[in-house]
Amino acid sequence: MSEARELMQQGIAALWDAAGSLRTDSPAAERLATMVHTVTEAEAQLAGLRLHLLHEARLSAADAVVDEVRQSVRTTTAQATASLKLALDLGERFPLIAGALSDGVISLAQAEAIVSGLRKLPGRLTQADLVECQRSILEHVDTLGPAELRELAARLAEVIDPDLADADEAKRLAAEERAARRGRFLRLSPDHHGSIRSTGLLPVADAALLAAQLEALLPSASSYADAGETPGPDVRRADALVLLAQAAAAAGDLPAHGGDRPRVHITMKLDTLTTGLGAVGLPGLDVDGLTPGEARRLSCDVRA
Repeated sequence: MSEARELMQQGIAALWDAAGSLRTDSPAAERLATMVHTVTEAEAQLAGLRLHLLHEARLSAADAVVDEVRQSVRTTTAQATASLKLALDLGERFPLIAGALSDGVISLAQAEAIVSGLRKLPGRLTQADLVECQRSILEHVDTLGPAELRELAARLAEVIDPDLADADEAKRLAAEERAARRGRFLRLSPDHHGSIRSTGLLPVADAALLAAQLEALLPSASSYADAGETPGPDVRRADALVLLAQAAAAAGDLPAHGGDRPRVHITMKLDTLTTGLGAVGLPGLDVDGLTPGEARRLSCDVRA
């Protein structure tokens, strides 16, 4: 084993020697490009070899090796776990991807992305189907980066069996729609500094409807000129949401509460009402109070 390490170190030393001579050689740019390509290819090959050794360690029940990887300070726990999982998948499920990495044909990042996408393929695919998927994806490694390869790999079932792929896609979309419906929520919480923080999740179709209404009400940037503001899109969208609420309140079409249209309730002491000094509360919201200006605006059609 020490002989293998010595040979590797000799090769690395030779590359460093070659890199040191670039300043005096001509043309340096061409040689530099060649060396970068060579080192990149070797980096992928070493990554492939490391993953192969990790898989062999699992097969040989060499727990000490696996534990060393998990406890290494050179990586995070998440990175070590991902590395061990990748080694297992390459060794047992995706041998063509493993071979491409070990040959330096693809980078480690590409291999990780491809495997991530292949993991999403339907479980009904046979080993022969997976081999065909690996061959198909490897035809694109010279033109696509990791993100594109991940997306393509996840959709290769469409190449193997388009009809079943369509059925799988319909099931997936239906399941996502049900999950989105179950997970919908809207939460309003005070930040105790004069604002209410709104957070939530909406199904895509409902969010698209809301977005369309907000887009129609979005104030123009020039409308803020008199106030000396230059708001970004997020501020204008927030103002559009308030305009939408105001339009709904003014229309009088909302369901009645106790025989009356929905209203905002504010509370204050009689002295505050007569003098204009003091705190104004909002029942139901844990806030410190309103400014006099905001209270007057909300009280434009007050019922006391």
